[in-house]
Amino acid sequence: MFQRLDCYFLLKFEFYYTLMKNIILILVVLNSPLLYGQTNVSLTSSKAESFIKGNYLPSSLIISGLNENRTTIIQAIEKEINTDSLRSYIVRMSEFETRHTSSDTNSLTEGIGAARRWAYKKFEEFAEASNDRLAPS
Repeated sequence: MFQRLDCYFLLKFEFYYTLMKNIILILVVLNSPLLYGQTNVSLTSSKAESFIKGNYLPSSLIISGLNENRTTIIQAIEKEINTDSLRSYIVRMSEFETRHTSSDTNSLTEGIGAARRWAYKKFEEFAEASNDRLAPS
């Protein structure tokens, strides 16, 4: 008799366990786009928008006098990488403290808003240094 009850409770437990597992899976699948999808994407640069839409001449972005040898290009890029500046960027980003999506967006000194403005300014500097081949937005 106890074996029959044990079997009954085991089957009942298995049924509810599977049911709950499936419900949780369905909830996660249905909610994941809502939790992680970014819907407020906006472009602040008409140049960036034209790049994304494909309205540009690729020939206008070619660097004059560029050697087509891939190894030479990679070596030239590696020479321009400065570990001190990379380290300073990481340190600066950490100084903004919390950078999660619920952090302050209006502060000029901390939070995701300040970090975003600083990063945008850096990318504008990079764009200027690359003869505007980069279009931050």
